[in-house]
Amino acid sequence: MDSEQPEASVTLTPDQEVEAARAALAAGEIAAAAAHLARALAHDVGRREWLIFLDEIVEAGKIDPDTIAPLGERPFFATVAVRAYVIARRRDLTTAIQLLVRVFAAEPSVPFIQWGASWLSAPGAAAKVDVDDVVASLIELVRGFPGDDLDAQDRERLAETLPVLEALEEAHPGSWRLAGVYSMILRKVGHHEAASSAAEKAFAIEPVASTAITLAYARREEGDFPAARAAFEAAIRLDPESLEIVADLAQLLCNNGAMDEGMALFNAILARDPEHHCAYPASRYCRALRDADAGAYAELAAHAEANPDDEETASWLQSARCAWLHPPIAPVVDESFTDHVAAAIAHVGAHDAELDRFGARSHRYRFAAPLPEARARAIEAEHGVEIPADYRAFLTRVAASGAGPYHGLLPLDAPSQLASLGGSFAHLRPLGPDVEAMTEAERKAFEGDAAVAGTIALAHMGCQYFALLVVRGPRAGSVWADIRSAGLGIVPLHDSFTDWYGAWIHAMIHDEPFAIPVPEGLCAPQDALISYFESWKASHGIEGDMTQEQTREAVSGIGAGGIETRADASRYFDADDPVDVCRVCDQMFRYFGEHCGLVPAQIKAGIPPKAARGREGAS
Repeated sequence: MDSEQPEASVTLTPDQEVEAARAALAAGEIAAAAAHLARALAHDVGRREWLIFLDEIVEAGKIDPDTIAPLGERPFFATVAVRAYVIARRRDLTTAIQLLVRVFAAEPSVPFIQWGASWLSAPGAAAKVDVDDVVASLIELVRGFPGDDLDAQDRERLAETLPVLEALEEAHPGSWRLAGVYSMILRKVGHHEAASSAAEKAFAIEPVASTAITLAYARREEGDFPAARAAFEAAIRLDPESLEIVADLAQLLCNNGAMDEGMALFNAILARDPEHHCAYPASRYCRALRDADAGAYAELAAHAEANPDDEETASWLQSARCAWLHPPIAPVVDESFTDHVAAAIAHVGAHDAELDRFGARSHRYRFAAPLPEARARAIEAEHGVEIPADYRAFLTRVAASGAGPYHGLLPLDAPSQLASLGGSFAHLRPLGPDVEAMTEAERKAFEGDAAVAGTIALAHMGCQYFALLVVRGPRAGSVWADIRSAGLGIVPLHDSFTDWYGAWIHAMIHDEPFAIPVPEGLCAPQDALISYFESWKASHGIEGDMTQEQTREAVSGIGAGGIETRADASRYFDADDPVDVCRVCDQMFRYFGEHCGLVPAQIKAGIPPKAARGREGAS
């Protein structure tokens, strides 16, 4: 099935397609009329007047799918949807629904699947469907949405199938296969409690290994570790020869703190199959994680290199890199990067003349003069450090500060930066301890400047989050994020300055956001604005959600500089310094500006971090 429109029709608008369909119908060209209308419906599957017109074409074609919507070698997905429509008119809902599922799999962004829910809503219609045939199509569809960590767009798209499944489920309450696939889709779209209920039903009807596994997955995603473990163990009892089920249980155990039990299961699998497609890479990952075993990571990397098409191993290797289990990587100078970075910044700046991208108003795509080579040598000598090679090349050949990620590159040669070079950053992996479980002394040490000794601040992300370059320590040369002010610790971002800065340039060239490792809802400005709205609602006797007009009225009550973020005392800021916001908060303020009248004057501008205030610390 072809998800692309035939080339000859690319330039026609939907309304032009409808006119072409009318002309074709008048000329007796039934298939051409249906094809043109199908392309229009791909833009609006529920448009009433177009569906009425489709009925005219179906009647003119004597409800014959081969006359109305014949299938060639690569049929256009919307034409297949029209064929399903015709077949539904012939009361063969099983085939019609199967075709709609195939259409959805080919082009999930166009929800022709909505037609199926409409057809099944007719009294008695869903009861006539052969659910086993439809389930087979749905399982194929689910395979096109692998994993349980779908992005928001895929979850929203897959949720379009739920009304069809709900109608079938109601009409066929005894189908364990239907309940099972219903649970799979509910789980993938994030409806975990409902997914568990459907899986329980499937297992109760037919207690076999496959329904036990479905229940285990649902319980796992619901966060119920004991119930997930019990379901996996039931599946193993029902199918003791399946190493895949044992591997799934082993992974569950490792992910939930029972690492030794999980590793024992992996080892049992490998005793029977030394290169098991899941157990081998998973066990290497878990061993590297549990024991900080560099050899286990090396074995995993070697296995991935020897098996470049093995997606399972590639996924485990990626997980290992995301967990920073790989050995430190010494930074090297990329001459091409150093020679061309200024031209790349000039290109990006030329396409953002209004300085509209986040942080541009701070750095304005301008570079400060490079750091003199003699000064770089003096810093290294005075502080007994070796500046990471690629960052040193940038400093001395491109710029000492200026254009860069977030609010721009901060200089190295500043008192607050140099003072941090006396210590060493000892961490190899993400640092995110449970602050609530710490003693007072441990908490003070974690929240103090000593926790980031051996680093310099590369850039202020906003909201007191900072990108750090490790200058001294086992991960020297790597870039980390200090997001302690959001309660999230200190986490690694990139293996080198060049990787970090290059990723920002790539994002700017492609007009993509340069992410911060902080989820929405943890920033102080967001909390403050929510608290203000709650207070405003209480003072005006408003319950429930505010209307847009009420929000606009509330926003109008914020005075000049009324939205302000103040810093805690640290190596970055003095206590109560006003602070610029991060990209997530900036987007929030832009939204309220566009929809509720918030103006820039209501947001108090921050001052630069101490590192950007010159050698004397003046602002």
